[in-house]
Amino acid sequence: MKTASILLLISIGIALAQTNTNSAPIFISFTNTLGEYITNAEVVSLSPNKLIYRADGGLRGGTIRLDKLSPDLQATFHYDPDEANKADQIENDKKVADLKKRMAAQQVANEQARLEECRQKMKAQAIVLCARVIQRLDDGLLLRAADSEENTDGYAYDNLFQAWQKSYDSGAAGSAHWVSGIVFLADYPFKNQTAADDKFITIAYPDGFHKYTTVNHSENTVRRYTSSLDKAVADWQPNSINGKISP
Repeated sequence: MKTASILLLISIGIALAQTNTNSAPIFISFTNTLGEYITNAEVVSLSPNKLIYRADGGLRGGTIRLDKLSPDLQATFHYDPDEANKADQIENDKKVADLKKRMAAQQVANEQARLEECRQKMKAQAIVLCARVIQRLDDGLLLRAADSEENTDGYAYDNLFQAWQKSYDSGAAGSAHWVSGIVFLADYPFKNQTAADDKFITIAYPDGFHKYTTVNHSENTVRRYTSSLDKAVADWQPNSINGKISP
């Protein structure tokens, strides 16, 4: 780390020399904050509140505040406490801004990691839905699900199931559960292509409960599933009683 700091100081000095070739080098002697007396230190960079120096042919270097120098050196560099305070404030504001930026980036990374963890857990809750359409509603499909693969004659495998099957065959997806009875399916991309009594097999994810009114005008509550893994992850509230299967 010390070597890197020295190299940085040398590179800064070279850059200054290249941009200001008419300026003669300035050498000073002073006591640094560690109580060491530095002799013949070359001033590499100067700002209203501090200077960067190098000494011993570039083997040593560092930063010292102008208010820590002797009055004679302060006068040499036209030290102004008000300008130094302004420079301090600018630096502090930048540090705060940089810190906030790093914290925001970390929060984003943490949230992405949390969502990915939820995504993997939700993938494990995938269900095979062998569905016969009871009713097509504005917000989804009311379905009757077959209870086993033995009762799936005439059911067509949709693209969602086929994609999941490929992932399963490659080992990228876990096994899926079966459900039976009346269920509600939201976010089904082929909803507008279905009609009552259509039969299909798809993959879906737990997404709480759904209430609907029966033909007898009574209210019924069934399990709700979604075709969207992202929607399932966004809605998932672990440890809450919302119809989802806890991992």
